[in-house]
Amino acid sequence: MNLPQSRNKDIDFVKGVLIFLVVLGHSLEVFQTQDFSTNSIHTAIYSFHMPMFVFLSGLFGRSNLQLDFISLLKKKFNQLLYPAIIFWCIDCGIIVGTRHLLATYKTGCDDILSFYWFFKMLFACIFISYFSDRISRKYKFVGCITTFALLVLLLRFDKYYDIIFYYPFYCFALYYGRKVTQRITNAISTISPWVIVLFFVAYNGLVITNFTWSDTVYVHNINIYTIKEAVQSAYTFLISISSLFVYFVFFLFLAQKCQVSKTLHQFISDTGKYTLQIYVIHIIIMHSCLRLFISTDSNLLTIIIAIVIYVMAYYISKCLSSNKYTNYLFRFDSN
Repeated sequence: MNLPQSRNKDIDFVKGVLIFLVVLGHSLEVFQTQDFSTNSIHTAIYSFHMPMFVFLSGLFGRSNLQLDFISLLKKKFNQLLYPAIIFWCIDCGIIVGTRHLLATYKTGCDDILSFYWFFKMLFACIFISYFSDRISRKYKFVGCITTFALLVLLLRFDKYYDIIFYYPFYCFALYYGRKVTQRITNAISTISPWVIVLFFVAYNGLVITNFTWSDTVYVHNINIYTIKEAVQSAYTFLISISSLFVYFVFFLFLAQKCQVSKTLHQFISDTGKYTLQIYVIHIIIMHSCLRLFISTDSNLLTIIIAIVIYVMAYYISKCLSSNKYTNYLFRFDSN
């Protein structure tokens, strides 16, 4: 896999932290016997991690706007949909091979398929923004707002809530993300580290501790059918925006401070180059292989298990990407 030479290592570091939090969030769901919806670590992760991933995708999405439609369709199919399809088939094969019961086959595969929702949503956001940009080149902000309004009015909330909810994050990052990121990076170098740490702790203590799993978009979805639902949707959206930037600032701060330990910074940054690969591989390791054998009530043990899966998925990703046959099969060179 030929990775771009000019990469922002701090952004790769943030992506590396995010993909670990994805693994940890799923581990809390899969391996813990207690209800994950009451787990404060899980709720904190889900208040920001997917909005931040969408934001980072939009941050580097400007090159998509330079492509013609067919080229973009081919590129994004290879990057997003093809790996999801291939690895879903592998997951289903493992489920069939290990459970041997046709009755559980469909249920198991449907369960696995839910882990790939992000690929479908991001694919949709990319093409919606592509057409919006084509229509409103001179008035990009107006185009984004108009497109979002049309999504809210035309799409069913219960079926397409993820596209409606995450599109603004992608669109904002697409046009303004680089400027905002540069300002944040510059500010971090001038602000006292204690201020950043204390603000981060205070935000989690005052805001995130009062944010519950039922407030997340995964439970509440979003809709505007009643005033109560519209207010709840606005609250969910507001928390996601604020959490995105609070954690983004903190992770960029960690990226700068972790340069003291070059080995750790390099490792986390390297995992940030393989986020898609780590994502699809950790599902196989965790959900299809280890789920039947591990259960615990300990957050500490779950974190340790998540670290092991995260590291395993990273090295498996590197091996698959370095082999020309597996690299061609999984289209990793497209990412």
